[in-house]
Amino acid sequence: MVYTNKSKVNKDLNDCLRELDSTNYRTRTSAAINISVLAKKGIYHNYAIQPLTKLLSDKYKSVRKQAAFALGDIAECGVWDKNAIIPLKKLLSDKDHEVRWSATFALRVLAKNDIFERNAIQCFEKLLFDRYHRVRYNAAFALGALAEHEICSKSTLYPLITLLADRNSMVRRSAAFSIGCLAKNDIFDIVAVKPLTSLLSDKNHVVRKNAAQALTVLNEKGAGGINEKNMVQHIHYGDNIGTQVKDSFVYKSSINDDAKTCPSCGREVGEDERFCMECGGKLI
Repeated sequence: MVYTNKSKVNKDLNDCLRELDSTNYRTRTSAAINISVLAKKGIYHNYAIQPLTKLLSDKYKSVRKQAAFALGDIAECGVWDKNAIIPLKKLLSDKDHEVRWSATFALRVLAKNDIFERNAIQCFEKLLFDRYHRVRYNAAFALGALAEHEICSKSTLYPLITLLADRNSMVRRSAAFSIGCLAKNDIFDIVAVKPLTSLLSDKNHVVRKNAAQALTVLNEKGAGGINEKNMVQHIHYGDNIGTQVKDSFVYKSSINDDAKTCPSCGREVGEDERFCMECGGKLI
């Protein structure tokens, strides 16, 4: 991405770094938010990681939340510090649900980049039934990321199967995704086939896609109980975009779901959001 005023961009980043040490918590919060915005544009500085990590123990929840998000967004750019893992893990038990959400997001990004501690599986498993759906969503995706790095456990499978019935579509799609990742590592159970098949008629197109992908892997692994003809009958043939074919499983994505979703990552978004808080993509 090309910026027409590079000097101003650098000045903005330097201003943010300086404001992280402000005595005003609102200024610290705003600085962390702006660092996230810049990181999503590919603008970041290694010097931001240490002060942001320090702010994870700030007494104000808004500061802790935005500092964790900023660390996650910078990690998305491929820059991180393992020293941030322990303070981020401490936030997983924070009383504020949005702080827990931001911490699971950052740790999920780190796990995706193969940065995690030995007990990461148990850590995320405990969060699968957090009362806040965004925490459950990130925890489930983090377990999928670990499985993609061949770090997985069968103890993870059954809680994820339970989450296939979660009332929130974000959680359902992350659970289906991670079940597919576990199956690639030969961790599966035919008990997952029925709930995954039921998700082929889910209102959310990403849920349907992830369920179909998981069933495809299960079928390749020889799991029983998968009826391909029955799968096809569950597909939303009224969908009008993004037809995809994987072996004999056909599924289509849709832009006509009841919930508003990000066109880039599929996350459910609020009506007043202009940019996705998950991937930073512009919303239509």
